[in-house]
Amino acid sequence: MIQQVITSGWEDYELLATGDGLRTERFGEHIITRAEPNVLWAGGKASSHPAVAVFQAGEWKVTHELKKWKVTWKECTFNLKLTPFRHVGIFPEQAANWQWLGTKISNAIASGRTVRVLNLFAYTGGASMVSALAGAEVCHVDASKGVVQWASENARASGVPADRIRWIVDDVRKFVAREVKRGAKYDLILLDPPVFGRGTKGEVWRLEEDLASLLKSVAQLYSAEPLGFLLNFYATEVYPEAIARMAQQIMPSFQLELAELCLSESKSEALFQTGYIVRA
Repeated sequence: MIQQVITSGWEDYELLATGDGLRTERFGEHIITRAEPNVLWAGGKASSHPAVAVFQAGEWKVTHELKKWKVTWKECTFNLKLTPFRHVGIFPEQAANWQWLGTKISNAIASGRTVRVLNLFAYTGGASMVSALAGAEVCHVDASKGVVQWASENARASGVPADRIRWIVDDVRKFVAREVKRGAKYDLILLDPPVFGRGTKGEVWRLEEDLASLLKSVAQLYSAEPLGFLLNFYATEVYPEAIARMAQQIMPSFQLELAELCLSESKSEALFQTGYIVRA
């Protein structure tokens, strides 16, 4: 049985309810309802929570103008906004990974070693900020210029020293290939790839087809004393066990674990599975 890694929420976030193809959440002072194809069950009490914004049928409907607002997780500040893809700029289930990451880096720093982190498909910077605030040197890579700018705004709002994170806008595969040629080395490598995506020049990414070759390149970037590995992935056509087995074969020096990443509803405490992680 696959183990579960659970994020229960924090002061600025709650998963209030799921049901009828919807998930209702509180991000700071705002309640948001979004269509969720994985919610196949009926009911819950999602409809009883008044939402300021609802995403259904490919668009947002808002009760009043909602531009940007902020939420915090520990030392990290996130600037949120409604996007055309139903996201708001944070995947709250990742808090379980942030906790794991911050502890791993802090312990390594306390032992006297330096830590270099490579964060690939890095989105709005949660893992990058946690790593930097724990004392690591971070390289943050994403193909979207706008998303990298968003991440850098979050880092400034969180008080991350300007020289602690290196911001890169590039296709992940091309960047990793160049880093291999340059002989770059990292102690901890994070990946959060989409199932499908495009690079800076329209390069097509398909997880099932491209992940193995990327991981083979990533494996060449580890330092002599690797600290850890984290692969996060969401809905895919292949079994998660297959991805975990492939990763273990490519990185035999790690003892990798596969787990479901879950959120816990604040009232019912029912678990909502959001994706999978492979980590060491």
